[in-house]
Amino acid sequence: MAIRDITVEEIDTMSSWAAERLHVDKPDFEWTRSVAQTYRQFGHHDEAIQAYGRATELQQDHWSIDYGLGEWSKTAELLENIIRRVEASEDKGSSPAEVITKIRFWLAWAWVQVDQHEKAIAVYDGLLATNPGDYASILRKIVALRRQERYEDIIEFLQQLQRDKDPAYGISRLSMTFHSNVYAMALHNGVVLAGKKTGNLPFVQAAYRSAIEQAMDQEYLPMEPHTKARYRVALTSELADILYKYPQDPEDQEEALELWETCLADADDIGLAPARLSIAKSLSTVYAEQLHQVGSDTKQTDEILDRLLQLSGETTADLAADFGGAFVSTVDTRLLVGRYYSKVGMKKEAEDCLRSHIRIGIDLLSDDDPSNDWQGYLRLASTLMYYGDKENALAAWSLIGPNEFNKRKDVDGLDKANDSTGGNASGRKQEDDDITLKQEMNKGVSSDGQQEPDQPSPLARANKTLRRIKGPLPPYGCDGGSCEHWWTYANDIYVCMDCLDMMFAKPCYELLLKDALELRTCNPTHDFLHIPSWDEHEAEQRGPKHVRQAGKIIPVDERIKEIRRDWQLEGDQTR
Repeated sequence: MAIRDITVEEIDTMSSWAAERLHVDKPDFEWTRSVAQTYRQFGHHDEAIQAYGRATELQQDHWSIDYGLGEWSKTAELLENIIRRVEASEDKGSSPAEVITKIRFWLAWAWVQVDQHEKAIAVYDGLLATNPGDYASILRKIVALRRQERYEDIIEFLQQLQRDKDPAYGISRLSMTFHSNVYAMALHNGVVLAGKKTGNLPFVQAAYRSAIEQAMDQEYLPMEPHTKARYRVALTSELADILYKYPQDPEDQEEALELWETCLADADDIGLAPARLSIAKSLSTVYAEQLHQVGSDTKQTDEILDRLLQLSGETTADLAADFGGAFVSTVDTRLLVGRYYSKVGMKKEAEDCLRSHIRIGIDLLSDDDPSNDWQGYLRLASTLMYYGDKENALAAWSLIGPNEFNKRKDVDGLDKANDSTGGNASGRKQEDDDITLKQEMNKGVSSDGQQEPDQPSPLARANKTLRRIKGPLPPYGCDGGSCEHWWTYANDIYVCMDCLDMMFAKPCYELLLKDALELRTCNPTHDFLHIPSWDEHEAEQRGPKHVRQAGKIIPVDERIKEIRRDWQLEGDQTR
């Protein structure tokens, strides 16, 4: 479901309305700070800075305001200053230790962002000395060690955690780390990479097995069986991934398939949608590899296609409503079946397999709700790509732009632009969302907080105001394993046509082609669709209701009619 942004004007209107109703003639410190927090919550950072600045003028000791700015800008020097002021202040609030701990956590993260890893690790060690059960700090320390490529230190840290028992829960701190950060790919990637680099993958496998076993201990969380099952399913899926990609024994890959297939049923039993999506995606990649190996016109081919179709029916029907039909459609294993049919020349079978996705995409673009148009474009872009229609897939992607573009009314003088063969002017390359320090449930991943490529450092951002460019997509992350580049609109993405939901930023794509990625995620022999960098000039030329086709700008409505005709959907309702 697309969520409409709250504008600055709407926040100002609501603030004025509330002030009038509450007879607030002159906004005080708390009022102004609340307005600043509201701006910040909805991504209006210029206005947030200005409001925070006004608030600082209304109170002599305004360390909490500086903390609001410091938490956002991740400015280490400012956060250190705040800690000193809080410790020296007579008015520390009801829980000064908690306040200082929270600020120190952000301070360590700020040091990581400016590559001061030793300082960050020193802060994390201090936090863990006070509270050994601070599993968020354990995760952050592993991230900081990975940034320094200190893989031996990561393994030693994990071994120490394995030896220590959490007295509150009765299991090892290493298992608690896995449980507490079960969806944090920063943890899983860091642990696997450390095991790979140091020759300790058997230890890593054993650590996951232990965490799974301890999750089912009868004395552990006895009143939370669903939570325990969630840990078991998610970690078993991660273990299967390790066994399949980095087998240590001949039987490892076979065990991985068995674990995934068992987890699939378990995820259904407990209603764990993120794990089901992840498992289905992993299995589909294996099945697609098997299709490539067995060739066509064999009994095995039919069996594998049936497995993919079964995965599709089980996955998409129940999850589309809960997790947004557009995103779920991009991990529908039916797409790989259509891809197979198209590659072997069975066009009719491919169209029959994929037509339902095309129909839903067109229906979304044909209703009266413009806020869900991006979902229609995403469905069309994904489906047409797997069908092999790269030109129209790219056209659909070109309509998923920044929110400012999507909200624009159509451009004037379009007839003149239609005669132009423009679109080659280089627009400014815009970066997408910053990744804040939080676990992302979307796609079952978690950012480790690293800056986007080409973005200025946090200290540079403290000295000037930057506006983040956002698009309508749920954040999609690079699958390279280390760069942490994210997109919320179509902007220089390399999308795999032989995997589901697999995409790369250019640096990671180039490493993939050399088979030089640190972690195994995709195959360099696969086919890719390159979505160009967002071209602001070209987008302004045509506007959001037009698309460029064969060098000419045509109305989207006209192209939709053509797709209806090409996919035998003319009997469906049209605009």
